[in-house]
Amino acid sequence: MKPITILSYNIGHLCLLQPWKHIPIWSQGKVFFWHKDIPFIQSIVKKIKPDIIFLQELTSVQDAKFLADKLGFAYSSYCKVSHLTKQNLGTGILHNFKNAQIKITKSALSLHSLCLDEYIFTTVHLDPFSTNHRTEQVKAMVSYVRKEPKSKHIIGWDFNLGTWKGRWLNTSDKLSYKLLTSVLHDTTNSISSTHIIGNKLDYILTSPDISVRSTHCITQVHGSMDHYPISTVIDIEERNKKNIVK
Repeated sequence: MKPITILSYNIGHLCLLQPWKHIPIWSQGKVFFWHKDIPFIQSIVKKIKPDIIFLQELTSVQDAKFLADKLGFAYSSYCKVSHLTKQNLGTGILHNFKNAQIKITKSALSLHSLCLDEYIFTTVHLDPFSTNHRTEQVKAMVSYVRKEPKSKHIIGWDFNLGTWKGRWLNTSDKLSYKLLTSVLHDTTNSISSTHIIGNKLDYILTSPDISVRSTHCITQVHGSMDHYPISTVIDIEERNKKNIVK
């Protein structure tokens, strides 16, 4: 078995004293990823040593390329999410796998995936404002997993399915989580908070037959960043070794 480490990290900002920066009035000038945060992000990557990085709240292809260069990754990709289009919000994937393929599927949910044989590594960012839209997005995610029954899924995302001190903030998100965990295993079920205000919003889920070695959350933020980075180590079957070349 070959261990693969995945880091999932919302690197955007929560500007509590300047909330207008998050209101979708203009398409430019939104506050999400700041280049000046790179030293802190580099320190996180140095601690975790990930093979794949899932990123949320990027704003461009250039963001993804900049991060790949600064963090030592050969390949990067960017996907603009299907919601909050006025805010130019997106996800990114960084990796060093020469033979990997990127797949982007858009419906109610923007699915941004890295494919290595039967392993599909996916990052998404669910709608932070509309509970009803999140419900539809979760259904789309479950449908995506069920349509690929022979694939092994690893999904890291900012779900915005919120709990606080172990209690669900609303019934709809609780039901969405139950639907997700009917087809996927929550590797982060022992983590109680992934956000500075104490909420758990970020998860890494895997297909039930994937061996998970460990999952961690680093409870550190920098400046106006508000999410904690989470990581998990899984085992990849050796017969795929020839296609998993860095």
